Amino acid sequence: MNYLREKVAKYAVPREVVFLDEMPLTEVFKVNKKALREMQLKKLQLDQAVEG
Repeated sequence: MNYLREKVAKYAVPREVVFLDEMPLTEVFKVNKKALREMQLKKLQLDQAVEG
């Protein structure tokens, strides 16, 4: 991320990077944004469970 911070504007650097085994897609092969949100919620719940 340091390299990226040196090369692009501050607002263009992501706060976090998530690696997925597979991108969730709809039936017409578009990114399934609902599935991504659900994955993010599950991750947040797991993170909170580990912390608390």
